[in-house]
Amino acid sequence: VKKVTNAGARRFGDSVRIVASSLLFLLISWLQMRAFAPWLSGVFAQLQVMVSIYLTVSAPRHGFYSAMALNGFWSLMTAFALYSQRDLTIAPGVAVPLCTMGTLWLLTRYNRRIALNFAEIVRGRAEIETLYEDLAGKDRELERQNLQLIAQNQQLTEQQKQLHYQASFDPLTD
Repeated sequence: VKKVTNAGARRFGDSVRIVASSLLFLLISWLQMRAFAPWLSGVFAQLQVMVSIYLTVSAPRHGFYSAMALNGFWSLMTAFALYSQRDLTIAPGVAVPLCTMGTLWLLTRYNRRIALNFAEIVRGRAEIETLYEDLAGKDRELERQNLQLIAQNQQLTEQQKQLHYQASFDPLTD
């Protein structure tokens, strides 16, 4: 029940992060359109990149898709503005979201590879722990058998002494 609750809480948390980050991305986009100085557009574009990366890292699957959709939408909106206004200073606004999408794809790919490597490490560790437990059980078994052999050896030694005594001494002549 705890795993289901934790998974549900995680999904809810992911949803909240996705919605909040998407709204922040859209707010930054709106501010970028209203920017009165050209250098502010670059600052807002970098903020969009940071929000996109946060989306991808904080909610890996759905956050990635949301960030890709937001950047794709923003690139299309900027391309439409470039076409309608015929202002080439807008051109970097088309390239930045596309480059961000490529960066997000690479980030997601490497995150998956790291997750797979981590899962393999966890499986290896579990296997090593199992082997260690088996070895410890066999060690206990060997210890038990060793004690049993020592006891049998002592018993045989006592019997050998007794037989030697009986063979060497005659109780009638003593």
